[in-house]
Parts: sequence; C-alpha cells; structure tokens
Amino acid sequence: PNLFVLDTARLAVALRTLPAVEGEGPEAVSVRVALPDRLIVEVRERTPILVWMIGERRLLVDVEGVLLAPLPSGATSALPVVVDQRRDSARLAVGERLDPVDIAAAIRSVLPPLNRPISAIVAVPESRTRR
Repeated sequence: PNLFVLDTARLAVALRTLPAVEGEGPEAVSVRVALPDRLIVEVRERTPILVWMIGERRLLVDVEGVLLAPLPSGATSALPVVVDQRRDSARLAVGERLDPVDIAAAIRSVLPPLNRPISAIVAVPESRTRR
C-alpha cells in the first residue's frame, strides 16, 4: 500500500479491538507514517498474570480477568495455572472477561501467603506507576 493514502486512524481503531490491547483511547495505540518507507505502530499491551486452564485449553489472563490469548499447545509458561473444571467455563473465549469474583479468588489462590488477609486488589494504570 501507498503510505500517502494509508488510513492510520482506521488501523489504530482496528488494533484497539484486540483483546491484548490495554485501553480503548488514543493512548492505547498509535499508528503513524515515517517517510520515506516506514509505518510505526505502538501498542500498550495487557500483561498476562496467570494461565486459566479449561480442559485442554490454556488461556492467558490479565489482572482485570480479560482472556488475552490461547497458550499454544506445547508452549510452557512460568505463570501460575488456575484449573477451571466448571462446565459453564467451556464456553469462555478470547476477549471475554472472567467474573470479578473468579479472578479475585484465582489471584488470591496463586499469591504467596501473606501475614494478613487480602482486603482489595487494585490495578493501577501504568502511566501512574512511572515517575
């Protein structure tokens, strides 16, 4: 395609629909042309924190419970694994969100023991953690 006529805004909108992209605003995805021959794409990705296993399927999950992508067969991961044996879970697909109670329980189950009970899990946007 000709970079002069490439609709970078349309490309950015399409990329924002991917489950692995964190956020829906313009800060989540940037697509721009760098002449003479480059297309620069910047994407803020969600970070998987565990593997959600349903039967033989293994899905990467972020802290918000978003099912990001399948873990390919034969691939290994250092992430903790949560095995979900509930019949209703068989319908879960990439892009869906786990119930907040389920993800909170899963996170508690894989965290190392603490001296006190967990009262809340708070996700802080990445922009607020960098200084």
